[in-house]
Amino acid sequence: MIYIFIVLAVAFILYVQFGPKLPNMNEGMWEITVDTKMPGEEMSIPVKNSQFLTKADPVPEISLPGYDCRLFRKRNPVHIIWNFVFWKVHCEGTEPVINGSAHMRYSGDTLKGSVQMHTMEDNQKQFKTYISGFRTGDSK
Repeated sequence: MIYIFIVLAVAFILYVQFGPKLPNMNEGMWEITVDTKMPGEEMSIPVKNSQFLTKADPVPEISLPGYDCRLFRKRNPVHIIWNFVFWKVHCEGTEPVINGSAHMRYSGDTLKGSVQMHTMEDNQKQFKTYISGFRTGDSK
């Protein structure tokens, strides 16, 4: 009995380490909604845009009003574990620089996730951005 457990544990570890690293998502055009909840503000204005997403590049662009946000690939690569995607984002604009840690989950033609963000000059100012989306078609 213990041998079966050991074999299954080793098989699971090998699968996680060397198995598929692509999310369960259908490639194509996606409508992405980014909704930022700022501290002290009750209302938010969701930002929608269309993006072409693939299994090789499943990270949607994050849009914050007044900021240019980019995937922070230099020091922090994108991590894909089954249907979950994890990455870091870096935003520069008229306000202080903002960094964040993002995660989301794909389910075929839908995605949902969030970004925990904070300003670089004052880590006390934190806020959360919610990401949702759905696949709209095949072509660019």
